[in-house]
Amino acid sequence: MRFIPGKIEDYDVCADIYRNTMLMERYSEGEDREEVLKDALIKYLVEDKTILAVDDSGRVAGFLMYSYKGMYGSLPYIAELGVDEALRGKGIGTALLREFIRRCVEKDAPVCFISVSSFNPGAKALYEKEGFRELTVIKDFLKEGIDECLMMKRLK
Repeated sequence: MRFIPGKIEDYDVCADIYRNTMLMERYSEGEDREEVLKDALIKYLVEDKTILAVDDSGRVAGFLMYSYKGMYGSLPYIAELGVDEALRGKGIGTALLREFIRRCVEKDAPVCFISVSSFNPGAKALYEKEGFRELTVIKDFLKEGIDECLMMKRLK
């Protein structure tokens, strides 16, 4: 597995991965799914804030979208993490997470953040396994009935 920057040309493959996530299913209910996709993905692809996990054949296996100044305008934040549905459970999400953390350490960041939805306990378990700890739960944050858990990993 190698990591390359995502570009706007990678929108379709990232959108295909995102379409098959619980996030898309739960947050796009009653909305235009394609608009939800565009809002979630294009900004990070255009601003060069996407890491793609690519296998030896060149297939995109997953992506991680981030901002180095996404939390409080100064700290790294993971906005989206998606893995091809057929490849889940094979360590790709873990590899993307570790690659992002490695880059944050290189940039001398003291901490990094991610939030995880209450309907996604598997993702929360992955983040905890990688050293993220729950800071707070925000009730009904983006949508009524869905809580978000804000998590932080100390890097120093």
